[in-house]
Amino acid sequence: MRQVLLIALSLVVGLSSLSCLAAPAGGGTAAAGSKYDAGQDARIVALEGIILGPNGLQVLVGSLSNKISGVADTSGLSSRLSSAESRISTVESRTTSGGVSQATVDALSARIKTLEDWKAAGGSISGGGTSDPVDGAILDADGDLQLILERTVEEEVWIDDTVSQTWRLTVKNNGTSSTYFRINADFDCEESIAITSATLTPDYSGSGVAVPAAIGVSTVTSIPFLITSTGSSNKIYIGKAREESMFVTLKVDYATAVGKRWTWDFSIRDVE
Repeated sequence: MRQVLLIALSLVVGLSSLSCLAAPAGGGTAAAGSKYDAGQDARIVALEGIILGPNGLQVLVGSLSNKISGVADTSGLSSRLSSAESRISTVESRTTSGGVSQATVDALSARIKTLEDWKAAGGSISGGGTSDPVDGAILDADGDLQLILERTVEEEVWIDDTVSQTWRLTVKNNGTSSTYFRINADFDCEESIAITSATLTPDYSGSGVAVPAAIGVSTVTSIPFLITSTGSSNKIYIGKAREESMFVTLKVDYATAVGKRWTWDFSIRDVE
């Protein structure tokens, strides 16, 4: 009985509490919305604008989705990668099989090797070389002797009638003892030419030198000279670890021509 009485009293207290609830603010009724409801509606409208507006979240999400779809075009990327791999394989096969690419590399390597050898020899050339000699070029070497061109002269020179052409040379002895030498000089004309005379005059700082008598009237394509001493030894002296200057001057007296183009060559021989 006591439990039934307690339950009945609880129901009475609950009903009494419901009768004390305050009316909605602003006099709202169950049929009409309150100011609170109107405020919520305004906020909902604002949120709808943020989400659905022309620059709203929905538009941004759609744009990002399109960009992601473009990035995710794996088939296109795969095609481009396959094409690049094919081109790389072609280049590699040409290089390893001696194709065009390898031939080009070999040609460049050969040219670099030639330049390195030329530089290591101090710019050494032989027989006038395939390019114009430059200052300090080694024209020829034999044993400890070097013949050096001290002033640039083109490989082919135009020599006018009775007008001199001079070469400035240096004879260098790199050895630890003195020695003797001779120099061969040769001049080749571009065609057969009649001359009245040709003389070569050397000027050597170490001692007097002479050449064979001047070449007389003849038709020539080449004029050779031997530069040697005036004495019976027929050789020129140079001391150990020495450098001696030599100026060599050529003059050609043509029979009829006013001038011709000549190539030149100097070589040295070490005479023990």
